[in-house]
Amino acid sequence: MGFVLWALVGYLAGSCPTGYLVVRLFRGDDIRSFGSGNIGATNVGRLMGKKWAVGVAAFDMFKGGVVVLAAWLCGADAAIQAAAGFCAVLGHNFPLWL
Repeated sequence: MGFVLWALVGYLAGSCPTGYLVVRLFRGDDIRSFGSGNIGATNVGRLMGKKWAVGVAAFDMFKGGVVVLAAWLCGADAAIQAAAGFCAVLGHNFPLWL
């Protein structure tokens, strides 16, 4: 897989709105209408408690790490792995779906 493809995979993996999905699935609410209006782990913690916040934060880290690990396992060089990780962070900060 080439540089652009790994960057796209990283962005799409990072773009999964974990906090939004957790609150929507388990409370039926839109987290953006509570607290800071952010979909991140801190706002999930305000709304659902510390255990949920830790879970969301852990999954947010996992989704970026798994892309870098997959790139490494596929034999991608360090620059491609870094690009995939960076794009996962971009996807997390600027999700395609929201």
